[in-house]
Amino acid sequence: MFREDSLCAVLSEIAKAQEMNMREGVKMLLELPERDISIYTDPVRLGQVVNNLINNAVKFTQKGSISLGCNLLDDGKVEIYVRDTGTGMSGEVLSHIFERFFKGDAFVQGTGLGLAICRTIVERFHGKINAVSKEGEGSCFTITLPLQTV
Repeated sequence: MFREDSLCAVLSEIAKAQEMNMREGVKMLLELPERDISIYTDPVRLGQVVNNLINNAVKFTQKGSISLGCNLLDDGKVEIYVRDTGTGMSGEVLSHIFERFFKGDAFVQGTGLGLAICRTIVERFHGKINAVSKEGEGSCFTITLPLQTV
């Protein structure tokens, strides 16, 4: 159900709840702009996507931080990001991560459906999801959404 919401409030709630999931040596960081961003979205589904990205970051981050934040873009869009200091991914793994049932690491718990579901939800919001990563340095997932639905 789409409604107008405070993006900063939605992300703050998620970060607060996720702090309990951080392992020792990993800090949850919330990076929000000074001005709040109002977005027309389904906060439950958006929360599902962001929580999935954070949960994945927790699996692959042994020390350092996981950052959640957002930026207002000039073209009537907003960018939400989850960045970690985890193990990172090879280019080969990165090229398949949004495919159904793909698991970059067979020894890590999961079905390989989470990122495919995230992509579907983001696309239904008329947005895009992207990831950049470097082995040994971590990953950054970005979700770009229109402030208003098309």
